[in-house]
Amino acid sequence: MPKKSKKEKILADLRRRVRTEQSLTTQIPTLVKEETAHTFRFQVKKEAATPAQTQEMQPSSELTAIKRDLYKTFILATLAIAVEIIIYFVKR
Repeated sequence: MPKKSKKEKILADLRRRVRTEQSLTTQIPTLVKEETAHTFRFQVKKEAATPAQTQEMQPSSELTAIKRDLYKTFILATLAIAVEIIIYFVKR
């Protein structure tokens, strides 16, 4: 099977984007049961899709913990690179 050309890839990407946008804007149907005398009647009630919830600000203690973890990661990465450089010069 031949490879896709750049134009085909762009068209496929556009189709994918349109499909995902349509799925986000479509409404989710739900069934509502209404009771009358002796018969049942079902109606489709359309509800809008719920948007993604926004993230709330994290407390300062969590931010401090994240900063501390990033600092430790930076120190360990620096030590690992230093050890590699030392090994390089020792073997030379």
